[in-house]
Amino acid sequence: MIKFDSVCKYYVSGSETVKAVDNISFCLEEGGYLAISGPSGSGKSTVLSMLGVLNRPTRGKVFIDDIDVYNLVSEQRADFRSDYIGFVFQAFQMIPYLTALENVMLPLAITEAKNKEQTERALEMLEKVGLSHKADKLPNQLSGGEIQRVAIARALINQPPVLLADEPTGNLDSKNADSVMQLLKELNQSGQTVIIVTHEKNIAANARAHIELFDGKIVESRKGVLK
Repeated sequence: MIKFDSVCKYYVSGSETVKAVDNISFCLEEGGYLAISGPSGSGKSTVLSMLGVLNRPTRGKVFIDDIDVYNLVSEQRADFRSDYIGFVFQAFQMIPYLTALENVMLPLAITEAKNKEQTERALEMLEKVGLSHKADKLPNQLSGGEIQRVAIARALINQPPVLLADEPTGNLDSKNADSVMQLLKELNQSGQTVIIVTHEKNIAANARAHIELFDGKIVESRKGVLK
């Protein structure tokens, strides 16, 4: 389970204090599918970065699997991110001179897995996202939707319990966006916990739970989310 407990994130700029996230609380059960929406500057990305154990709250606590993640020391947090969190970014962040297979394998480079095992696991992930037949293609030989699917496969390669996606359809046309959202839905139905950030309400509607933010506060929530 994921729990935000009275979480605040403030930034000080000169004499001004910006309340990026202002005292929000919510819970998401294991296997949940949550969309976090809101306009630019509402605090969506800040919440996602705190969920990703990348951005310490000013106040409040973040729990994942009953672990107070910001009570961990720096090295423990790095290990926790590697074991628990998969990240999918709007900008894809593919290495252009590596094939789809090699891009998916990248997170395994710091593990003790042998090259054969790395290759087999990466092929399995590409199969899971329907792209095993494009394993030898470079990013510039793939469509935007295919590249995002490769990014999702890469995020899942270490089998993290939580998948975080920041505007996963932001750079896609409607057809590719629908394809990626269908994939995230299928992953969630298989038991994967999925959290997406989006400014599009029609994309947020795909999720089983929804939080809408405005000026760092929750202004609306539905289904499966406890304020």
